[in-house]
Amino acid sequence: MSLLEDILGSVVASFGGPSAPAATVDGFGADLDCADDLRDDLRMAGPTLALAQAAYRRLTTPRGGVIDAPDYGFDLRSLLSRGMTPAELAAVPGLVRGELTKDERFEDVETRARMLDSATLELVIRCHTAAGPFELTMNVTAAAAAFAGVR
Repeated sequence: MSLLEDILGSVVASFGGPSAPAATVDGFGADLDCADDLRDDLRMAGPTLALAQAAYRRLTTPRGGVIDAPDYGFDLRSLLSRGMTPAELAAVPGLVRGELTKDERFEDVETRARMLDSATLELVIRCHTAAGPFELTMNVTAAAAAFAGVR
């Protein structure tokens, strides 16, 4: 075993050993619950939450920010750093759809974008997957993005 495998093994053992991923019929499986960062309790996210978090991360990662995936990501915060014209706001749903449908788990994406105030963009993103649709809500400012919910 390598040193890294030894360290990871001891970390996993300290949490009582690995737990089996959630069984799902959709083939998406489960992942750790981590919109922005891992939770302290290392809770698992089911398939819908895991996909919603993957969409959120894709929309808050600057293009080129993933070293082995140079075409991954579009940081929506960059749109708000200089204010948005009505035409730019109208283009947001197409930008979101173009980025998310790069991931084959998303069959289609529909987005409603509106300014909550002069600095906050609200996105309601309806994602269509093989497991069925879900909605992700995000609030975005030039300084931060917030995972507001999924249903």
